[in-house]
Amino acid sequence: MPEVDVVLATFNRHRSLARTLRGLSRQTFRDFRVFLVDDGSSPPVAETLSPETLDGLDVRLLRQENAGPAAARNLAIAEGTAPIVAFIDDDVVPDPDWLAAHLAALDAPNTVSIGPLLAPPDWKPSPWTRWEAEQLAAEYERMRAGEYEPTWRQFFTGNAVVPRELLERAGPFRVDFLRGEDVELGIRLRRAGARFVFTFEARGWHYAERPLRTWLALPRMYAEHDRRLDALHPDAQMLRIVQRELDRRHPAVRRAASLARRVPGLHHLMVRTGVRAAIWLDALRFRSLSSRALSLAYDLEYRASLARVLAYRDGAQMVTSRAR
Repeated sequence: MPEVDVVLATFNRHRSLARTLRGLSRQTFRDFRVFLVDDGSSPPVAETLSPETLDGLDVRLLRQENAGPAAARNLAIAEGTAPIVAFIDDDVVPDPDWLAAHLAALDAPNTVSIGPLLAPPDWKPSPWTRWEAEQLAAEYERMRAGEYEPTWRQFFTGNAVVPRELLERAGPFRVDFLRGEDVELGIRLRRAGARFVFTFEARGWHYAERPLRTWLALPRMYAEHDRRLDALHPDAQMLRIVQRELDRRHPAVRRAASLARRVPGLHHLMVRTGVRAAIWLDALRFRSLSSRALSLAYDLEYRASLARVLAYRDGAQMVTSRAR
């Protein structure tokens, strides 16, 4: 029985998947099997994999109709038997010592090792994917500096290792979460006794590709995700944490958000203007100013989306209460 089951879910990322598999084939720690779940890709992954890509890897290829990453990871976990489960995404290339570093961090029972998702040197990002990488890098630096310890909020299945026994106590991924399903599981892992550690040496190089339309949808999706997390796990106090973080934003951002709430139509104008300015500033190599413009656009969209979902929730609760 292998020591580690590597869970790798994929959907229509054939080129980046091959890059991830080549990274896994170069691991210095060799006692692992890869459970590769094709989540309904077209063409099927089985038709695109080459012997050179696999390069001696022990791979179990599974396929399901498209049901999302949570369902795909659940399938892989159920098929595996190893005492350690490692998660990696299909757009992440692990360092050769990736698994070895994670396993070295599991020095106590119930330890969950979280590795970084770093910007690759040869990556050609869009302004918005660069912004995402910068946000993550700042968070990693704060954890490395000891400003705070990692928690369930940093549990991303793009790069993490968990003892199987702990996963079994926490339960499977929720398949009704199509975004943030790993963070939701992180809360249940904490309840099951998990101790989270940040292992910077377990580097994963993240070749993120995201259309602008998808990036603009993220704050709306995360607002709904945070509301659902708060309803499912009130003890985690997700919305209280979020509000505290919003209150710490730069005063100029808070003033802009306040103005956007009061003036009809101004919110969408400010978001569109911020994104267009960011693209223009990035083309002129003003990367710092471009990132600030994107931060403003994201913050405005998240705040407005959170206000909408909370108003809908409160309104639905009032209707239900009156019906009773």
